[in-house]
Amino acid sequence: MNLLRVGLVAHDIAPCQAFGLLEAGLKVRGIQTRSVLLEAGRKTPPNDWSEFFGDCGIIIIGMSSGSEWAKAEISVAKWAVQQKKPFGFYADSFGVAKRGWFSSFHDQANFVFVLNQSDADEVSTIFPKATIVPIGNPTHEGYFDWRLSREESRGKIGCKENDFVILVPGVKFLSLNCELLGAIYAGIHTTNPRKTKVLFSLHPGDRNSREEYDWMVALFSTELVPFSVWIREQVPSAELLCGADLVIESTSSIGIEAACKRIPVISFLSSETLDLLEKESGRRVWMPCELGTSLLARSWLDISRYLREKPFDQLRARQAELYLRPQVKSQSVGMMIDTLIKLTSK
Repeated sequence: MNLLRVGLVAHDIAPCQAFGLLEAGLKVRGIQTRSVLLEAGRKTPPNDWSEFFGDCGIIIIGMSSGSEWAKAEISVAKWAVQQKKPFGFYADSFGVAKRGWFSSFHDQANFVFVLNQSDADEVSTIFPKATIVPIGNPTHEGYFDWRLSREESRGKIGCKENDFVILVPGVKFLSLNCELLGAIYAGIHTTNPRKTKVLFSLHPGDRNSREEYDWMVALFSTELVPFSVWIREQVPSAELLCGADLVIESTSSIGIEAACKRIPVISFLSSETLDLLEKESGRRVWMPCELGTSLLARSWLDISRYLREKPFDQLRARQAELYLRPQVKSQSVGMMIDTLIKLTSK
């Protein structure tokens, strides 16, 4: 079969961003594409997959973080099976390929792109007929670059040079965000804080209203330690990050980007967060904590201890050891394209 064009479909923001890079790389190689990148529900899928993807030689599908959000991805995978069209999945983070809502395709997918060799070893038993390729994550290559200088970022958010700025990237769930912010509040106010500002950045896939978070943040904000809410349209998290001294997150890709920039990261993992992580990836661990590139906090007491002891120099050294800038530009995208060409040339 000839690779006439590649079809791409994803719902969540992270795979949409990666597919944007892949689409650009395919076009450079003279390969046409058809893409359905839903940007966490901001766009709607087509009504007829045959009409949209019928002339594609192969389909690559994201693996979104919940069965509700993965409806379009599951639908197009079912269509590909019915049409006997080659298809496969892109797992953008640790353990993503094990998400249960894609289990009906374990014996049917032709390929799966995963983050690293450890994931590849696990996934090879789950997708026994698929070509498993550890390609990294295309978006991670850009994590080493600074969109703004520290001064430019702080100018946008109204922070002074001597402010201690904590960026808190949110998750999609109101209750977990409330738990996260409450733990940060308690952790900060047991450390005699000075000139600390907390920036809570809404997850782009969060369907709760800005007003709900304004109300919540007002409960935690004090004159000594002000909390504020930020949305992507205002200042993107990647730009807020450039002015941050510390990131406190809960399984966010912003924590990985911070590690690539050698910014200290604390990962707050409550029991509820671990339950969700296990449901999504089959693991009750967050790999950056296992790797030592993020500090594990199970409660506000851990956050308080880290803020007092500041073990951040050792953390930066571990980040520098494990997160290396790729020596080949667009290495992950190149590996994806080469695999797609091989699969359709058989």
